[in-house]
Formats: sequence, structure tokens, C-alpha cells
Amino acid sequence: MNSGGHTMQKNAFSSLSVVQLAAPSRLLPSACCPDKDLVVLVSRLGTQERLSLWKLSGTKSWEVDITSGNDDHVVDVAWSPDGRSIAVAQKQLRVTIHSIQDGHEERNIRVVLETSPKTYAAVWWFKQEKPVNTESGPDIFQRDNIIPGSSRSVLQSLPFLDHLPEEAQRSSATDLFAFQGSQTRTAPKPTTPQVIHEWPALDPNLLAASIDIPGRSSDPQKIYDDTDDANVNSIMILLTDMGHLVTYYEGVYSSGWVGTHFKLSPLSMYKHPHRPTFYAHSHAVSGDDVSTTILPVLCDIPILTGRRVRDMASLSTICKDLAWHLLRVVKEMRTSWFGSDTTVAARELGPKWIRALDAKQKEHVGQKDNNPILDLTNLLLTGRSSPALADFMGSGEQMSERGLQKWETAMTDALVKLRDFSEKRIAPACQRIHLVLEEIQGWSHIPEYALFELQSQDIMRCLELVNRTIILAAWLAAAARREYSRFKEFMTWIKFELETAAALNAGNDTSNIHIQHDILEVNKYFISGLVVSPIDKWFMGPVPQFQPSDLRGSGTDSLPEALKRAREVLDNPEQLAWEHHVNQKDLNHIDRNIDALVQELVQQCQRVFARASGATGRSAHIIVDHADRQVKTAIPNNVMTRERTIFDLKFGDGEIIQYLAIASLSLEDPNILCLTRVKYNATGLSDVSIASCLLECYTSNEDGERQQFQLLEAEFFDDESVVIVYRQDGELITVHVFFPDRKPPEGAYIATVDYRDLGYQDLDLDGDALLRGRENLMQEALLRRGTHDASLQPVQIPIKRCRELVGCESGRVKLVVNGRAGRRVACVLDEKGTAMESLDLEGDDAEENGLDE
Repeated sequence: MNSGGHTMQKNAFSSLSVVQLAAPSRLLPSACCPDKDLVVLVSRLGTQERLSLWKLSGTKSWEVDITSGNDDHVVDVAWSPDGRSIAVAQKQLRVTIHSIQDGHEERNIRVVLETSPKTYAAVWWFKQEKPVNTESGPDIFQRDNIIPGSSRSVLQSLPFLDHLPEEAQRSSATDLFAFQGSQTRTAPKPTTPQVIHEWPALDPNLLAASIDIPGRSSDPQKIYDDTDDANVNSIMILLTDMGHLVTYYEGVYSSGWVGTHFKLSPLSMYKHPHRPTFYAHSHAVSGDDVSTTILPVLCDIPILTGRRVRDMASLSTICKDLAWHLLRVVKEMRTSWFGSDTTVAARELGPKWIRALDAKQKEHVGQKDNNPILDLTNLLLTGRSSPALADFMGSGEQMSERGLQKWETAMTDALVKLRDFSEKRIAPACQRIHLVLEEIQGWSHIPEYALFELQSQDIMRCLELVNRTIILAAWLAAAARREYSRFKEFMTWIKFELETAAALNAGNDTSNIHIQHDILEVNKYFISGLVVSPIDKWFMGPVPQFQPSDLRGSGTDSLPEALKRAREVLDNPEQLAWEHHVNQKDLNHIDRNIDALVQELVQQCQRVFARASGATGRSAHIIVDHADRQVKTAIPNNVMTRERTIFDLKFGDGEIIQYLAIASLSLEDPNILCLTRVKYNATGLSDVSIASCLLECYTSNEDGERQQFQLLEAEFFDDESVVIVYRQDGELITVHVFFPDRKPPEGAYIATVDYRDLGYQDLDLDGDALLRGRENLMQEALLRRGTHDASLQPVQIPIKRCRELVGCESGRVKLVVNGRAGRRVACVLDEKGTAMESLDLEGDDAEENGLDE
């Protein structure tokens, strides 16, 4: 086909795939993955919306359910800088992060703000450009960006805490015996406590918290093989319908929100490449009509320039990992002692044994006042047993070798776990939390950390709770050790009595059966341990409020006095003699519920770090060119606007060059594309210049006659070209329906045109014109074309390279592109949302987009 003397290539681009979709789908503006040949689609089946990931070759990788209910739907998606995750913003103030591997939900974020916005409007995930290191040699005093002497560096030198396996999801009988695919599995309910779920933190880093991870010892290098720091220092921003910007550091750490006092456009936000300055455009909406400001609103977040936010986020993550470790350890200890639905309660075996003895006593005629402990004490001291006790000792499941072995095993496992977990898990974890809290306690006195609102009294309260937990852990370990020793003596005595009774019944000599138990220890176990154990106090009662001074004996009132007495003993060894009258301090009244104490510690620490996480939002500054940046009126929504923003950092503070592609959706100017270039200073919104160019694209038939067409969609491809989708004859299918005698329109075509060097003409707009919005720029340019400004005439550009799309014979289309080098693809979805074509637009731009001179 000839186009004004130029040959037009109608198959200039390669079609990668054409996909027929099972359900009507949507293409969101950021659907294309920036660094992979992937695209996401959103579809709805009934009241359920689904997210599906497709390869551009036409293969669906996975599909997952996202929302349910008619009132909720996906409003936007954003790709993580490392390209491994997708952030999905849903209308009802929820964001989910999904893995691109299989679509599983990695995180679920639901935000409750003080101002209670109604919905989310958009999401962006900005990468932080890494500064170039100009130093000649490495900094040997900093490794992995960790400051020597900090709590993180100290934690690196400590031995790892043993890893606690995650709780396995319990399977029901249906799960175990149903045929595969015969049932619908429901998603398991999360077992993470609310306080942990709401704790602001980065991705878990157990090694940084000095907690071991599975497989580290066997293959220590394996966990580092696939590291990617592209997400480091990145920022995810969510836009609400009220104009609030909700920030997430590295896409996971809740870092506060910013109120802009303007309603912002969900289609436009960009970031300065070297500074934490974000640009958004306010807009006015009235029904379906909208108008967007030409100049942006600046949101500067200076606290992101330093390392303070990441340092706080790292410590918050370490403290969260340790707190979650603590909660699980205490839960495991409680379960081993009190039991669960699937675990035998060790503490119930002794009372159960006593109840069985009491029942045996009631069976014997003439024994009215039953006292099992009295019978046991009598047997211990005299060697004589009552008939009921003798009968009980000689029969029953409780006295069988298997029953005693089960009892001994359960008690041994529980008491050893209580002892070891207290000494080797709870106390060390609390000591590590203490290190972190001490560091942020120091930060609370530094003016540079004022925005984190670290309250010294709150941190001191956390430190007191940590110290109290360490004391209780040591106390519990001692109590468990003492209980275990007495229980072993008790079991030794039981076996001695059984062996003696068996020898007597057989008529054998019992003189060779020696006593190996401690009578006093066995008797103490009768009194405290067999029926009611002192261990129970560590899991019952209110939150302990004692002070360390409440536990000291009368002889150690102060450290100087204790040191003085120690020196006296060293000088006079005779003072080491046995003291007959030592007053033991009664501690029975002291609450020691370590379970409740750990819960309180975790909640208090979470509050400290939750308040600190809002520093990012509190540091933000909103900058506008004058007091009122809101556009005055909304205009009829009959124009399509697309934008491309370029930062020119060659001089001074840098300059922003923003290109706008504005097209009319009416049939009056079907092939006119108004291209506008807006320039302004990157920091102060000064030195504003606006220039426009009317681009009139055309095609030619076989006779060389120019043909009009209907512009359907346009998107900026890169810094040189814009991709357009058009339909020949400039008529929609609806025109043919009302006028059957006309020739039906041809299918849709995709093409590229250049937009950089088109001879832009300056527009001198006053302040009121600026506030009428960017959508008015096309109307302004068209008026000047027809009146006094003869220089603003359309630039005639022939379409030289195009390709006819499969389908898209009627209605409008949705276009998304990826113009990065090595990708350069486009995806087109028809109006029904049931057919999508992917195309490879790779080629020489100069050859593709030449102008008709």
C-alpha cells in the first residue's frame, strides 16, 4: 500500500500470540511486567475477581482468586522492583502481594487510617536508584551496611537460637481419605496472632535476629545464592479516594501516610530518580467528567534520604522475629504441660493416678474417709500399705510397666522442655530484645530521631518487662529442675515398692532390694507436685508486676553489702560453716505468669515500633506552586490523555519534561492527536513552559488518496515514540448499524509514530488556563489552529509501519505497552475483554517513525 509516496508495511510487527479468554477480562495500565515477558489480567466470575498471569507467548501460568463480593474489585497492580512479586490494590482498602511463581499470597495488607478513607484508587512501587560508590577501597568498618557496635553487629556475633519448626496444618479425616480433586479445600486460617500481623516489619530475617534457619548448617551458602537487593530502599505508595498517600517501605514495612489535602489522579505519579520526591496531579471529578492539573503536587519525604528509616525497620523486624519466637516457645511450653487436643497433658497424669487410687479405696468396704496421700505417706515411712493401696499397686493400667513408662516419659519430656526452653530460648531471646531496646532508647535522645516519636518511658517499660521475663525464665528453669528431680525420686520409690511387693508375693527374700530413693524428696513430691504442681503458677494468674528487689533475701539488701560480706567470708573461712537459722523469704504471693508477661511484652514492643513506623509520613512536605492547586471545574470526559515523564538532570536541580498525548473521543477530529510538552523545575515548579503540536496521522489507499481513521487508543512507548491503535474510515461499528448502506469499517490496526521532534509551539497560558486542566489543552490548541495562531497547524504524518489486529472489529480497545530495551511489546484487549493479542514491536525507531517531510 502506498502512503503519500511511501510504502506502508501492513505486517511490520510480529504477533506473539492471540488468546481467547474464558471470561471477560480487564487490562490495567501497569499490567505488563517491566523486565519479563509477562502480563496480568483481571477477570470476574460471578462475584469473584481473579488475577491471572500470562506469558506473552499465550500460555497461562496461574490464576488465583482475589476478591469476593460485588462491592470489591481490583483497582490497580504494581510490580516489585525485583520483578518477583505483584502488588494488587483492591477497592476495599486491602492490598495483597502475590508471588509470580505460582500466585500464592505472600502478604495481606489492610490499612485503617484515622481519617477512614473509603477506597483505594491506585498503587505504585518505586525503585530507589543506588548511588555510585566513588571510594577507591571498601569500608572495612562497615559490613553489609551494619555499623560496628550496634545491636545488629552484636547479634551477628552471638550463637544462633535453635529454630522452632512452624506449626503444621492439621488435616481432617476428609483431607486424609478423600480422593484428589473430590473436594474443595478452604484456605487455612492464619495462625499468626494479631499483634504480630500488625507489627511493622520488613521480610523476616531470622539470621539477623540470631535465630537459626533449617538447612543453614548443611549448606551454609545455599541461602545466599539467590539474593536480589532490587527491593532494598524501594517504596510502595497506595492512593486513597481522599488523596492520602499510604507508604510501605520496601513494599512491606508500614511507614505512615501523607495527607495531601487534594484529590489526586490515580493515573499519574512519578518519582525523582535521585531524591525521595514524588509528583502527583490533583483532579476534579463530577460524575464521569474529570479534569487534571497541568502542574503537579510535590510530596517530598526527606527522611528517606538517609539510613534512619531502614535502620528502624531492621530493628523492628529483628524484634518482631524474636517476639514471634518467644510467643511460640511459650505456647509450646504451655502445650507440653497442659496438653492440647492432640497432646497429653503431663500435669494431669499425677492427678489422674491419684483419682484412680481414690476410686480403688472407695471400692473397699469399710474404708470411708479416703485420703490417698495419707496412704502413700504411710507406705513411704513405714513400708506398710492399706488393703486398697496394696490392691491398687498390684493391678490396674496405671501400675503396669507400660503405664508407668508412659507417665515417666511424658513428665520427663515436659519438665525437660520447660527447663531447656526457659534457659536456652526464652532468656536468650529476651537478652537479644534487650539489646535492640537499648539501642532505640539511645535513639530516643537524639534530635535526628525525633520524627520516630520514641518515648523513653515506653521503652523503659519494655525493658522492665524484658528483665522480669528473664528472671521468671530462670526461676521456671530452677522450678522445673527441682520438680524433675523429685519426680524421678518418686518414680524410683514406686518401682522399689512394686519390686518389693512382687518379691513378697513370690516368697522371695527382699534383703537384696536396696532403697535408692530420697524419702524426703518423695514426701515433698506428695505435698507439692503429685496433685498440684508449682509449675502451674507460671501459666496462671495476672501479668506479674514484681520488682527484682521483691525477690531478694533479707541478708542482701544492696550490692555493696553483698560484696562486703563476700570479702569477709574470703578472709575468714570459718563463716562458711552451716547456718542453722536462715530465714527463707516467702515468695508464694508473687505472680509469675510468664505466658501473660510475654504477651504484655510483645504488645508493648509492638506499640513502640508501630508509632516509630509513622516517621516517613510525618516527615513529608507537600509543595505546590501556589495555595490552591485544585482544578476549578471538571470538563466532559470526551478526551483521552496519556503521559510520559522524563527527568533531565544535566543542570542545577534538574528539569522535568512531561509529554501529554491528548486525543478526542468524538468523531469531529477522529485522527488528531494533540501532543503537549510541559517543562518545569524539578524542585520548585518554576520556569514553566508549555508547548503543543497537533499531530494529524493518516493512511493512504492503493490510489494514494489519504484516508481518515478513528483513533481508538494511544500509549507512550519510550522516549521517542508513541503506540496508537486506530480503525480505518473513522467510523465505529455503531455508525454502520445506523447506516447500513455504508461500507463496514475495517479491523483495528496498531502503529507507532515519533513525538520528540515535531516542532512544538509555545502556548502562553495564564493562571486560570492552567487551572482548567490538561484535558482543555487540546481544545485550546484546536481553537488556536482555527483562529489567530497560524503557526499551530497540524503536522501531517503518514502511518508507514502497522499491523492489523486479530479481532477488534468493533468497539474500543485497551492497550498496554512495555518499551524497555529488549522487551518492546504491546498487548491489545478487545472491548468485550475476551480476546487479547500480544505483539513484538522491536525495530529501528528511526526506520519505524520517519516523518513525511
